[in-house]
Amino acid sequence: NNDLDGAADMLEAALSADDELLVQIARLRLARLRLEQGELDMALELVSKQPVGSFAGLYADVRGDVHSAAGRLDAARAAYEDALALDSENLVNREVVEMKLAMLPAPAGEDG
Repeated sequence: NNDLDGAADMLEAALSADDELLVQIARLRLARLRLEQGELDMALELVSKQPVGSFAGLYADVRGDVHSAAGRLDAARAAYEDALALDSENLVNREVVEMKLAMLPAPAGEDG
């Protein structure tokens, strides 16, 4: 856990960098780290900010992971669908996101 805390400290520091690309990457990685630590609210807050450019799909993918971990399956489904729709530069691992979508139970009211 010390390694995760140290990594979190470095990523937190990077959030105040002048380089917008670095900030976007640090926010995304910190959100994944917070998810790993079980700090779902913090993770979601980090990826709820609108990213610049090509990061929108990646942020949506992590939002889906956070919602899924929290048991908010409809929100997870919507976020994963956004990840696929917003991925203009093929940064999202589409196969993995599609697998995550397929593993979610069918929405209420639909036959699976």
